[in-house]
Amino acid sequence: MNIQSDLVQVGLDDDESKVISQYSSSSSSSGGNSEDPVSLTSSSPSFAPRDPQSLDISTLIMNDEANDEANLQGMGIILSAEPMEDPQPANWKDTAKAFFLPDPGHEKSYAIGIAIDLVFGIIWIVLVFTVLDSETRNKLWYMPLLGIMGATVSMATPAGGGVFYFPALTLLSVSANEAIAFNYATQTLSMGVFGTLNWVRKSRSSVSFWLCGWVVVWGWIGCALSLFVFPVTDDIILRVLFAVFSLLLMIYVIWGLKGGALKGQTGEIRMTLNTLVGLALAGIAGGVLLGWISVGIDITIFLILSALYKVDSRKATVTSILVIGWTSFFPLLYHVIDKKDVPYELWLMVIGGSLVGARVGPLLNKLLGKKVMLIAFVILLAVEVIRTFVELVILPNVESNDVN
Repeated sequence: MNIQSDLVQVGLDDDESKVISQYSSSSSSSGGNSEDPVSLTSSSPSFAPRDPQSLDISTLIMNDEANDEANLQGMGIILSAEPMEDPQPANWKDTAKAFFLPDPGHEKSYAIGIAIDLVFGIIWIVLVFTVLDSETRNKLWYMPLLGIMGATVSMATPAGGGVFYFPALTLLSVSANEAIAFNYATQTLSMGVFGTLNWVRKSRSSVSFWLCGWVVVWGWIGCALSLFVFPVTDDIILRVLFAVFSLLLMIYVIWGLKGGALKGQTGEIRMTLNTLVGLALAGIAGGVLLGWISVGIDITIFLILSALYKVDSRKATVTSILVIGWTSFFPLLYHVIDKKDVPYELWLMVIGGSLVGARVGPLLNKLLGKKVMLIAFVILLAVEVIRTFVELVILPNVESNDVN
């Protein structure tokens, strides 16, 4: 039995497979304890493979993996589009030690991760104090805080920071069009550039370039339809569309919390005519949403891959990350060249908070638990839906009645 290849087939990445394979081999050589909860040997006919989601591999993988994924999410991406069952909350000391201290043997990779964060942090500080004047910095003091919150929210929810940034920015009197352009800028850099480099480095087998490329091409077509054929530029309509999307996403998260999450899938997607047509339609639909409200194609592609094609949730998540990053480049160019409404100051100020949130966010998620974070996310979505309804429907009617 080739343990490592079997582990890869059930959706674990190469590093996780090697570690568990080595652990299993050592167990087998020492007698193959059948009561070992992580033993994967098949020394007896009664052996039955466990659901890969039930394996507790959190203590076996590299310590910087959570931070790698967090860095992708800090500026607006998906991480775990599959709501998972919460373990028992850990105490502060053990959790802090697990996240902030390297595991034995991984000191080098941990140090490299810290060094990269420090370099980006220094570059960010230099840009903030050279590009922005003191008045702008004082005016936008809240953006690093939004970056920390956006990174934390996106790491425990089925959607990225864009779903958080849009309502937050509009609440702070930023126009809906500028908030959308802001999301394009963050998604293109964090997911399109850094996301691609990170996942190719960490788990090349999780990246399907033909799949991403095919969906992105049709996603661009969908963006072109929504930007040039069926454009929506009115702030009120954009807010209504975003509220409707938030309501649907809220329903999906609640469904996941009630046990509807897709688990233990290992399906592989094949390049057949039906598959290509289905992915093309999904790309167009998601691209239309992306062109209107700067989000949506990630959730669309994840649901299609995981629910329809039964693709492993890890590969579906990585694909959706790269797709929204690459697809966002097209509408970003439109906003840079034609509309000229990209809020560069907001984007620059939020990066520092995202870097901090990438380190602090995993700790908060571990301490509070994924279920608590998902419930908080549902509340956030509900508040946005209610706020939109009150501001756009109830208040105008009240004011009209007062005038009459």
